[in-house]
Amino acid sequence: MGVVVLVVLFTIDKLILSFLYLNILTSQLIMFGLPITKILILLSFLLFIFHFISTGRVMISKNFCIYIILSFIFIILLTLISLVSYNNYNNISLFIYPLFMLLSIPLFADLFEKYGIERYLQHLLFAIIILATETCVIYFITAENRHIAQWINDHWNIFEITYPDIGLRVFSRTSAFFPSGLLLAGFFLLRERKVRYWSYFFVVSYALYLNHSIAVIMAGLVTVYLFVIINIKSGITKMLIVILGICLVFIIGVTYLNYSYSYKMRSIDLKVQQTSQAMELFSEKPIIGQGLGFVYHQMDERGTDDVMLEVSYMTIIVSTGILGGFFYLFIYLYYPIVCLIKNNSYRIYINLLLLCFLSILVAGIGNPFIFSGGMGLFFIVLLGATVDSRGKIVLVS
Repeated sequence: MGVVVLVVLFTIDKLILSFLYLNILTSQLIMFGLPITKILILLSFLLFIFHFISTGRVMISKNFCIYIILSFIFIILLTLISLVSYNNYNNISLFIYPLFMLLSIPLFADLFEKYGIERYLQHLLFAIIILATETCVIYFITAENRHIAQWINDHWNIFEITYPDIGLRVFSRTSAFFPSGLLLAGFFLLRERKVRYWSYFFVVSYALYLNHSIAVIMAGLVTVYLFVIINIKSGITKMLIVILGICLVFIIGVTYLNYSYSYKMRSIDLKVQQTSQAMELFSEKPIIGQGLGFVYHQMDERGTDDVMLEVSYMTIIVSTGILGGFFYLFIYLYYPIVCLIKNNSYRIYINLLLLCFLSILVAGIGNPFIFSGGMGLFFIVLLGATVDSRGKIVLVS
């Protein structure tokens, strides 16, 4: 039985590592009618259950029990409200199914205890480096070859290559991970003092710029700035960095907007319009909202565009109202708050993951990243697994 348990854990580990890479490097790669990332998580979860049955015990924290029970009560309630509002279940499910990613928290916690959290953070960093390198290479080979850009758009759905007024834009659908790549590179640079992490930092920074997404760039600037402040001990140095950081953000912001003013103003105007539409819809049903999935199939009837999904937080307000807003706050902030108030031996990792999660929230201002189980909920899972990997209760079969 001991050999079987080791084989099962080894297999779960490899499935999760595969998930880490494919979650960042592919976009809805389909196998057997399902995204391959969902298949990997499902197989890992089934093996985790088999591990529980084989050993007769599994470690689950009280935090997780409270969190998952309340989260799914909230989601069932939102689903019922949405169905009563005559929204289509297929559209509602697009918001519901990603939340099942939360069930993998004990799985990750078990792996963190057995193999160490740094193993997975290193692989996460390498996956982001591969994505950044691909972005940079694509930029150089498509700068003068639009036919190659068209082929990539048609056959490589993780990237979208366009030629707006500002020149070539290489947008990655998982670009929200780039700020986390900067944070991970900085984290391991401080720990290991190896030159290669500087190169990682610069490659990811350049790829971040090539995406030309203001929300994602701001996420990178804000979180890296906070990372530096947290990790510098000298008060005078912190003050100097604060002043320098404000100046740099101002200079970079003015330069970037001046360079891409006409292009970005169209995007900003669109999001302002979307926000205005959202507030009108919110005023109709401020308490319970229009229902999950509403933006997918009823916006056109009102002469608007479902691209309002770009404004993630407006989508939540319109779809679920004040009631659902509180529910989503619980889902997204429960574990970050637990991490902040709980004294955990993994504090350095928790601080890093909190900043990574913050980068997703900031990026979500202009993009619908937060609704993805593999992106918006990904760092919640890692935070939950980290804080829950000590002081667990034991469930015995």
